[in-house]
Amino acid sequence: MGRRLALGWFGVPVLAILVGCGADAGRGLSSDEWATIGAYQQEVSVLQTQVGAAITAVPTPAPATPAGPLGAGWQVTIAKATRTASLTDPASPTPVQARGVYLVLRLNVVNSGLTPVTRFPWWTLRVRDGAGRFFTPQQGATVTYAANAPDLDRPEAFQPGLTYRAAVVFDVPATAGGLRLQAQDGSLDLPLPAAVQANGTPEGTPSAAAAVAGIAMSAARSPSSARDAPI
Repeated sequence: MGRRLALGWFGVPVLAILVGCGADAGRGLSSDEWATIGAYQQEVSVLQTQVGAAITAVPTPAPATPAGPLGAGWQVTIAKATRTASLTDPASPTPVQARGVYLVLRLNVVNSGLTPVTRFPWWTLRVRDGAGRFFTPQQGATVTYAANAPDLDRPEAFQPGLTYRAAVVFDVPATAGGLRLQAQDGSLDLPLPAAVQANGTPEGTPSAAAAVAGIAMSAARSPSSARDAPI
């Protein structure tokens, strides 16, 4: 790639010189023209050195989470869950709109390991709905929400055994129900509160209609109870 860059920078001035020289180009380049080419080569060399230094200066990110399943390295509980059609962006006059509905999850997280960890890996979380569909976190929406939530914790490191407040945002269909928070590796599985379910019913909880049907079925199977019931 470096050679292609050098040839690209080098080719432009050479072409310009040859065109400018016209018929004299066939008799070779003058000393001044060769000096101009040498100057361009020097500039390309300096640029390559600067690019190499910049690449070398980029720090290698520290590990985001202890090795192993998320559920083993972290204790995660859902403190609050809300649905919203948009999020306020402090850097823009226009709110960030969801394609479906934003699912905002505020979490309490605890590093279960023995050493501090630089970040809680919220990007490895998933939301699964009752139809078996999986949804990944929305990075832009999560960053936007965090910018408007000063009460979230932003520690230099997540110390072992301490509770920190975090958040993650998903974009899901407005009709999605049976929602659960899971880890990508399958080590975490939490039902979401009824407030964020499309039908108001958390995963694993029977609906009101189902409950009434169950009571009616129980009464039909037990005629003695119906006969003994007061009028």
